[in-house]
Amino acid sequence: MRLFKRVLAIAIAVAPASVYAGTTTYDVNNPLLWSHTEGANSEAVFNFDYSNYGIPLSTTGGSQPRAMRLRANINSAAAAVQGVTVSPTGVALTGDYTIKAHVWLNTFGAFSAGGSGGSGTTQFFGVGSGYTGGVNYRAGATTGGGSGTWFAVDNEGGFIPTSSTIRDFSAFTGSGAVAANFVTTASAYAANSVDTTNPQDNANSYYKTLFPSRDVTTLNNGDLATKQNAIATAAGVSPAPQTGTGVDGGPLFAWREYTIQRTGNTVTFSIDNNLIATLTNSPADGGTSITYFDATSGVSGIPDLNFALVSDYSITTPDVVPEPAAPSLVGVGALALVRRRRRRA
Repeated sequence: MRLFKRVLAIAIAVAPASVYAGTTTYDVNNPLLWSHTEGANSEAVFNFDYSNYGIPLSTTGGSQPRAMRLRANINSAAAAVQGVTVSPTGVALTGDYTIKAHVWLNTFGAFSAGGSGGSGTTQFFGVGSGYTGGVNYRAGATTGGGSGTWFAVDNEGGFIPTSSTIRDFSAFTGSGAVAANFVTTASAYAANSVDTTNPQDNANSYYKTLFPSRDVTTLNNGDLATKQNAIATAAGVSPAPQTGTGVDGGPLFAWREYTIQRTGNTVTFSIDNNLIATLTNSPADGGTSITYFDATSGVSGIPDLNFALVSDYSITTPDVVPEPAAPSLVGVGALALVRRRRRRA
């Protein structure tokens, strides 16, 4: 009986959090369910305790302040265009599906309503489908890479609205490191139907309406600024960095739901149920991905305050998504071992 309890605990630990009604929720705190590829100066940390950062508890991540934390360009010793891509293992999607991730983007700086924060703080979070491996990130025309269909959003609106390689709101299709995979067709972005001025830039009125600026010092009843300024002080940074009114048009400093939905040959990307981009005939069969990256080699003055948290990740299909192969086999094999030993006893 003692052996059975121990093996059962192992089997539960490596299984997805839940499988129900065609939806599989992947435990973002269990590294056994994920594969990840990262730059030398980037990282994915599972089961990260964010209670010391003044960030409100995610409504989808359970009762504890735990999440997957992603960072890029952590220190200046290995500064480069780089990132980290994380993928749930054993996923091979075809047909229609919906992917959801609940995400917090964090940065710092003396914000103004129309501008970004500190130097070197602009970084990107993205989600993708049709993923076949590698690191999804993008910077210059011949750097970066990616596979499938994926979308990236920066935290604070820090990129040129006419860049030929990446903008504040970006869609990519296909694999490889060529700039042609970057979708710049204005009609692909929902903002264009409201305001035709730079429909991939945070200053577009569409994004400013969806993501209005807020006073950083009042977030979570002031706890965010208090705790994150204490982190900055401990790092030797003065004056306190978390000041100002946030950024108009940037999805930072809030738990937000990022969604990819595939219906037929159409793939859409939304944030908080607000359409951002629509692509047709893009590669969408295969795995899925989460990515966080720095599109420049600049390193922020407080890398500990530049990150993305993922509190929940799920995939919904007409049929239940298969559980990751390796963990499932561990559970089945272990239980079989228990049965054999019980028979011998």
